[in-house]
Amino acid sequence: MLGEMDMRIIRRIMEYKGLVDADTRSDACKVFPNGDRRKRPVFWLTDKEVRWLISEDALKRTAKGYIVTPSLARRIRLGKDGALGQHQNCQEQDIYIPEGVIRKANVNTRANALERLARKKDRQGRLVLNAAEVEAGRRLAKDYALAGLRHVSTQNYMSAGADGGDRHGQQEDKILRSLTARTRLKAANSAMGEGLDKAVMAVCCHDESLESIERSERWVKSSGLTILKLGLSRLVKLYGTEAGVKHEPV
Repeated sequence: MLGEMDMRIIRRIMEYKGLVDADTRSDACKVFPNGDRRKRPVFWLTDKEVRWLISEDALKRTAKGYIVTPSLARRIRLGKDGALGQHQNCQEQDIYIPEGVIRKANVNTRANALERLARKKDRQGRLVLNAAEVEAGRRLAKDYALAGLRHVSTQNYMSAGADGGDRHGQQEDKILRSLTARTRLKAANSAMGEGLDKAVMAVCCHDESLESIERSERWVKSSGLTILKLGLSRLVKLYGTEAGVKHEPV
């Protein structure tokens, strides 16, 4: 499913009637205006962004390059279902904020890879991720966002549920939260270890599908879930998200 950031990219491509050059050997892909490769690129996209949009059928291959899939472009122009809204499923969930208080917040549970996996079931009808693994993934995503590395499109961890009041010292608090989050993030990467961290970070923080990471890392097909669960199991111990089990606070 396409997230908010994905839709922004799509709309920007449409604004320039852009043609995406995804055949380059570099890590960045050019976007040419009016479908004309002879013109100067109007902006660039990362290779991962383009591959994700292709995998979600948001971009269609033509003889010259990739364009926005006509059916998607038509829905956006007509405003059908709000284009972006059709990919949303807002639910009220408990959100952990830096003060350690739980607040209710509306969360789009269809806009990121982790939440989609959280609802997925195996052939026996069991959820592929348990509650502790999902919460550990959310905690990692929160630390990633608070560290200032990237804002997660579905949640605003900076202000979710925060009480009102004056803004004195707000900037200092934000810097402190960022530094603390970076420390926790470093501990999380160390706990997962090289290899496992690639799957967990890709899904929880970079919003990549398991299929996408399997292709980019050249892993055996369908092995991504096993690697992800191994990484999340280590985060469960680190963050202490398993009910009834005490762990040292991170």
